Amino acid sequence: MSQVNELSIIRGELPRDVTIMIETTGGDYEDDLSSTTTADSTGRFLRRTGIARDNAGDAKLTLRSKPETMTGFDGETCWVSEASGFTRDLSFSDRDIPLFLAWLRTGLWLDRIDPAKLRLDPGESKGDRVVFLVSQKGLPSQVAVSSKTGLVESFRFKNVQGEVTCEYFDYQKHHGLTIPHRVKVTSSLGVRESKVASVKMITGTIDFAKPTQKPAAITFASGEPAKLPLQRTPSGHVLIDVALADGKLRKFIFDTGAGGTVIDSTLAEGLKLNVIDDQALGSIFGTQNMPVYSTSRLRIGPATLEYPRLVSMDLALAHDWWTPAV
Repeated sequence: MSQVNELSIIRGELPRDVTIMIETTGGDYEDDLSSTTTADSTGRFLRRTGIARDNAGDAKLTLRSKPETMTGFDGETCWVSEASGFTRDLSFSDRDIPLFLAWLRTGLWLDRIDPAKLRLDPGESKGDRVVFLVSQKGLPSQVAVSSKTGLVESFRFKNVQGEVTCEYFDYQKHHGLTIPHRVKVTSSLGVRESKVASVKMITGTIDFAKPTQKPAAITFASGEPAKLPLQRTPSGHVLIDVALADGKLRKFIFDTGAGGTVIDSTLAEGLKLNVIDDQALGSIFGTQNMPVYSTSRLRIGPATLEYPRLVSMDLALAHDWWTPAV
């Protein structure tokens, strides 16, 4: 018998052909986000997250169409579709962490995780708190369970921003599932809380399939010339003026061979951009996993791109190279 089976851990029981939808207010990293998590008894899920404020700044429960991020699992493939329309498959820890978080949120986690892959951590287990190491592919993490209630108390893992701790409170029963109604997330970005607004049972077919890749939304200002002023630096780099959502023009290097758009990490943090992903980035400084940010728009000359992906890295050492020629 595994160490997990020796505890009376609460298991979720969701009838076949029935789907549960959990709507929350608050967010994992931003306090103005709301989300819905839809899951079925086989472990498939769809999580939709979007800004939840109306034009007057009042909080709303309904999801707006943009910016909206979707993460899902169709039973085989775990995927993410960002506000920009960029859709990709997830693997290793990028795959396992969203899966585990969704299963914890819906109370179905123990039915989806092989108990043999949960190993007792005696150093962290104290009193009524039993801590397990999760041996799931690329997922270095810990889950803490109360031996008194049989419910998960916390889930701790690491991502590109460092250690993240999710704490689960106020469990309530819904349709055979025991669901946490309050989740507190602590990370390098601060402390955020989300609360359950509603829990619904859905009968009928739910599409958990990965959405079709959408083309980037680009618009062109009418009446503006299709020209882009260039500046060359002493180092040979070509600079252009780029405006992000705040409208301020900033110098960006125009690199036709780059695989994406890079933004200085200090600037991204100063503008309080949303972190949507992390990505391995190779450069003259080596290869590192860097945060990926998004903003509502990026304007270059007459062209405006909606919700672009912006990979961040520290560009302080390179600023002197890119000073425009006088």
